[in-house]
Amino acid sequence: VIFHNNVTAGAALALTVNSSSINLNSVTVNSGGGAIAFTVDELLQGASTVNAGAGAFSIGPLSANTGIDFCGTDSNIAGTVFISSAFSGITAGSFALTSTGTGAIYIGAGAAVTFVHGLTATAPGTGPIYVCRNYTATNYDLTLTAAAGGVRFGNAVYGAAAVAISLGTGSFVETGVVTLAYGATVTANGGITFNSAVSDSAAGTNSLTLTSSGATTLTGAVGATALLSVTSNGGGTTAINGGSVNTTGIQTYSGAVTLGANAVLTSTG
Repeated sequence: VIFHNNVTAGAALALTVNSSSINLNSVTVNSGGGAIAFTVDELLQGASTVNAGAGAFSIGPLSANTGIDFCGTDSNIAGTVFISSAFSGITAGSFALTSTGTGAIYIGAGAAVTFVHGLTATAPGTGPIYVCRNYTATNYDLTLTAAAGGVRFGNAVYGAAAVAISLGTGSFVETGVVTLAYGATVTANGGITFNSAVSDSAAGTNSLTLTSSGATTLTGAVGATALLSVTSNGGGTTAINGGSVNTTGIQTYSGAVTLGANAVLTSTG
């Protein structure tokens, strides 16, 4: 599907495009407030503008078991669709990326990501979500939801270093078992929520730092495989609801702590 000129709806109408390739050709797509959905194996964005108003804008692969490479530059990862994080012309109530089947979502595989919109990334199959490099979306939200593949901070092939997520006044919400392949720092003054367990890839190797002036919530157990350290700071509160936090090094909680269940905090350092 190739758009050589603008696409406009006079009222709130939904637009769904299912194609092996979509070429937006630097045009404006305006649904008048209706939802816009692209299901595609190749997206040529150019300097395009997509305006769904308060409606949702979503992108996902057309082919089964295909993942997503979300970055400013194409990392040429086999079995993925490249979607440029430099896609700055987005107006929508929400923006979502969804993989299929065994497909993984790679955020920042080729380079650190700076994005100017909120993002919801969902991997409902067995593919993981990788946060490979630093991710910045100042004053926007980031939601990561993974099923069997979980969420992984850092990637040995793409990045191979600690990662930082910086959201300003935005919020961070994670669902799916977390593995720290490298250290991770999350800064989100709108609140930080880990809805699932958090573990190290190898005991006592990687640290987790959570900085928020709002509420930080640890719903699952932290450190089934013990982390190196855990730090919660920034002036907000910390809710430990998962029953345990295990580290080989120091645990630091700078604000008020609440317990949602019996809790065992273990530091062997």
